[in-house]
Amino acid sequence: MSAKMDAFLTEVRHMPGFIAASAIDPKWSEHLDAIERGLTAIYNSAAAEMIEAFDKIQAVIDRADLSIKEQLVEIGKLLTEARAAGRSVH
Repeated sequence: MSAKMDAFLTEVRHMPGFIAASAIDPKWSEHLDAIERGLTAIYNSAAAEMIEAFDKIQAVIDRADLSIKEQLVEIGKLLTEARAAGRSVH
């Protein structure tokens, strides 16, 4: 996965709110793990559609006008769109 995506996921994992929420309910860690799996699948794919999805996700991570929560929501939407379009995103 790209260094930016790794840094983004690390930043999320170290946020006090994420740590607290994950301690109460492990679903938050599971959701982030699912996002990471999807990002890894896209990053490792050579399909043109996946390269396009990767570029869109990278652009979301680069957006300074969005909060991390908003970035996660947008990334989730892009992963869902890729999956709904029949692309292989795990």
